[in-house]
Amino acid sequence: MMDELSIIRGYCALKGVHGNMIDVGVLAGGHLQPFLAAGWSVHAFEPNPAMHERLAALEKKFPALHVNPLAVRDVDQTGIAFYTSPVSQGISGLSAFHESHVESARVDTIRLSTYCQSVNLSDVGILKIDTEGHDLTVLQGCDWTCPALPRVVMCEFDEAKVDGGGACFVDLTQFLSVRGYALLVSEWAPIAEYGQEHQWLHFSAFPSAPSSEKAWGNIVAFRDELDWAAWATACTRVLRTEKAKLDKRLAARIKDHEHALAMVRSLEEDLRFQQGSRSWRWSKPIRMLESLLRKGR
Repeated sequence: MMDELSIIRGYCALKGVHGNMIDVGVLAGGHLQPFLAAGWSVHAFEPNPAMHERLAALEKKFPALHVNPLAVRDVDQTGIAFYTSPVSQGISGLSAFHESHVESARVDTIRLSTYCQSVNLSDVGILKIDTEGHDLTVLQGCDWTCPALPRVVMCEFDEAKVDGGGACFVDLTQFLSVRGYALLVSEWAPIAEYGQEHQWLHFSAFPSAPSSEKAWGNIVAFRDELDWAAWATACTRVLRTEKAKLDKRLAARIKDHEHALAMVRSLEEDLRFQQGSRSWRWSKPIRMLESLLRKGR
């Protein structure tokens, strides 16, 4: 599965970018561990109360992780409705854009400019945003007059969330491009169903537009000119790692199938020795199961 954040981490390592990372919408924070292990200081935001216990445990393990149980917007507020869904934890947020959404909590919001001033944070290497439709308001809450703007920004676009108050692809790309960022679009196929694995399509350099009205994906913005060679190297390394993981899972799957086939053959042999009129009733479905297992390989 494509992992843009891992590619960004590899790209920053090749370009000598390190230091502070702001991550808005971290869920349980599992993707942060490679950054923390590499020496990044991470300022994480996650308003979902269901995630706070796991994030507290992660924060205890990594002193460079600073967890904030807040939502991030373009205004400092208290008591804003927060919605979750039993379909997927990944679509929790400030908008009820899916039929399964229910209000589960009231949360406070903060601007990144307010937060950065309060902790004296002025130099940001990576700003990653994933707020299920509110990424533009997060960007609008930053201080763009600061000379040390984020070196790399990643935010999500999803046209399906526009009706729920989210910003469209055009709004996000315009906001970043007028501030001098070079943009790369990572497009994914339209979501068939939340909670399931999604299909990545391609990277394309802006001003390319998504290929579908229902497309979604991430915009990766670079403060400096994009080094295509370094990006290609980072991509190759991540894809090799993902391929190794896939090969390992496939090998385990084949082994599981071979074990199941052996059990089927053993069971059929046992049934052949059974006396009585019911043995034949088992033989056909067992052969069908064996055929399905072979196809599954």
